[in-house]
Amino acid sequence: MSAQDDSVIAHLDVLHEMQLEGMGAEERVDWQTKITQVKADYEKARAIEKSDKSDADQRKRAKDVGDAIAKAAPAVTKSVIAAVAAFRKGDAVTGSAELMDIVASLAPLVSTVLSAAGPEVALVGALFSVVAQILRCFGPKQESEGATFEKLLRQLESQTQVRDIKQVHDQVLVDAVVIMQQSSTLRVLAAHEPRTHADYTHLLAELEACQRALDGTSPFKNAKTFQSWGVVEYLRSPENQDVDLWPTVLGLFCKTYADLVSSSMTLTLMAHSDDMATLMASVDPGSANPLGADDKRDLEKALISIRGIAEASKQAYEVANALVLDKLRELSGTAQRWGLFTHIGTNHSLWFVSGPGKVKRGEWVDRSDRNYFHDVVLAEDAGSRIEKGDSSRTFDFTPRHHCFVLKSSSSSYPGSNHWVDHGWVRTDTLTFERYRDVLDNFEAAFTGAWVAGQDEHGLDVVAGSGRNPGGVGSVMRWTLPAAGDFDDKALERVDWWPQVPAPVTGIGAVSTPRHSAADPDQLLVPVERTPWMLYASLEGHGDLYVNVDNADHQMPGPEGWAACSGVAVDDTHVWVHRPEGFAVASHASVLAHLAGRLPSPRWLAGPELGTELLGDNLYHGDPVPAGSSMTHDGESVTQPPPLLGVTSFSACADGTVVASVLRRSVGVVRVPYGTGPSGFDRCDFRDEWTIRTAPVQVDLASGRVTAGQWLRIPGEARHVQKLPMPGWALYDSLVARLA
Repeated sequence: MSAQDDSVIAHLDVLHEMQLEGMGAEERVDWQTKITQVKADYEKARAIEKSDKSDADQRKRAKDVGDAIAKAAPAVTKSVIAAVAAFRKGDAVTGSAELMDIVASLAPLVSTVLSAAGPEVALVGALFSVVAQILRCFGPKQESEGATFEKLLRQLESQTQVRDIKQVHDQVLVDAVVIMQQSSTLRVLAAHEPRTHADYTHLLAELEACQRALDGTSPFKNAKTFQSWGVVEYLRSPENQDVDLWPTVLGLFCKTYADLVSSSMTLTLMAHSDDMATLMASVDPGSANPLGADDKRDLEKALISIRGIAEASKQAYEVANALVLDKLRELSGTAQRWGLFTHIGTNHSLWFVSGPGKVKRGEWVDRSDRNYFHDVVLAEDAGSRIEKGDSSRTFDFTPRHHCFVLKSSSSSYPGSNHWVDHGWVRTDTLTFERYRDVLDNFEAAFTGAWVAGQDEHGLDVVAGSGRNPGGVGSVMRWTLPAAGDFDDKALERVDWWPQVPAPVTGIGAVSTPRHSAADPDQLLVPVERTPWMLYASLEGHGDLYVNVDNADHQMPGPEGWAACSGVAVDDTHVWVHRPEGFAVASHASVLAHLAGRLPSPRWLAGPELGTELLGDNLYHGDPVPAGSSMTHDGESVTQPPPLLGVTSFSACADGTVVASVLRRSVGVVRVPYGTGPSGFDRCDFRDEWTIRTAPVQVDLASGRVTAGQWLRIPGEARHVQKLPMPGWALYDSLVARLA
């Protein structure tokens, strides 16, 4: 065979051995059969071309077909590899363009084969089936009728669970009202000692009425109902955990059970209050109370009966609480993955995903337009936020969230045209709705933004900038007015614009920081109103800029950090990251430091990320083999590139973190040259974009930070963020209460 023949066969062998995601066993056999057919047609054409038994026309036609395949094979192989890589990244535009290149590469072959009108026509079908196979593997998946029907049944089952929970909760609310009323009555009765027969008659009648009312609430029966109720098993079943209504079922269950616990606790506390103890003592047969012995005995019996109801309720709920707590804790991972994840892709696109299965499979939904996206900021809308004390009648388990994005007309930012959009993201459909330009070509351009809070006037937005005419960097404060449901007005700048010594690489703010009772540093915080706090990380700086109630500060970052790449905040903590990992401190620790009571904030280092996240054989401080040349992602370099590692980091209120991590691999290959044994070593550095998430526990009392398993979410991200599942506050507060 000629060198050209060897090249064609080698390219076809590459296609033959390719593994496409989502390709089943039958599809793989079909794929390999088609490639084998193309290879056989090529070899047959070359054999006919060289055969003495073929006439001139046959040899010419065979040569044309063979030459056309030889010309198309390298181009098709290159485009198939590029198309698969693009589709794996979620870049449908590039993937589609590569498929069109495949079609263009096949055009001369199609022309040759069809003009001959011979048996080689089947070759065209085989080649185009390669394109169809790629589309089947990476295009939208069509559900089978069975899968669609099963999905419908699970939705109906979820709706049944929601209906049942609401019916139970209606009864719980009725019972709660009765218990609250009777507890209030008992409180009034217990405050007055009966001393006459008239007092006895009135008190006994009230106690008997109270007993009848409490008997009707059946607290013991309600607790038993929860022990045997199928809703918990429904929530625990993996088959149900990807159903859209799962968060609604969990939220309603938590609210219903919390209301039951509250009403039972109210009755128990009242039945064992100091006033009740005093009243019991006053009707004791041996007391000095002037009531007759029979009157005392009747009242004591009635009080003991009410205490018995309270005690039975307490015991029933203690059993139920232990059972419910264990099962609720099992659901934490599922509840966390029902949060809303978003990222800006490496191709400057905007993506969302939610739900355990979809997160695990990386089934991101693209909400981009034809412009370029550079940063995204999500914030819960205060009007639809579910708090633990809300009435379940007002709950919206499919709320919308505020979404700001930094955009430009080119891949470079800010470029010649840049702006900020505000819109709404729905948690059920993941649609990005009613987005509009709220700030156009502002100088200096935002390098990042954050929503610090919301009140009746609008959203409190903070932003950082890079190099600008007024200084090296700056932080700014803006308001998006609430007028017209936040749709009527543009961002309005607050007259507050501190300059900082370097470009801002990350920014976050919190309007009402919370202090944990387990945090030893909260005892060092001055007793005063809770301050508004802003944090900004600065390019090339290990220190952070901090503003507390309009007072500027510069505070040290974690010890030994040359620079902080970015900053994130939640209600209790401030987080910083660098390529190698992350660290966290409490707002209380920061305030104690700023008050001069700590030399620096008490930074707690996150756990080592290890080779799974950062990569293998990273040459951390190790010399590159002497005499080696080097490449980084295929480009020649003269120095080992710095580790990029963690490039974006988000801390979520549900106790998880999400990070964009460049995983590095380093290898040394021997590159021969010339015809002899001469050659040289080449050190190849390669970085792979990854998205990771894990549950993280910050123990401020012991000063330790631990992380669970890091899940890799398929996709490539420049910037990441996550908001918790709607109703997470209900779940979290119930677990904490039962624990």
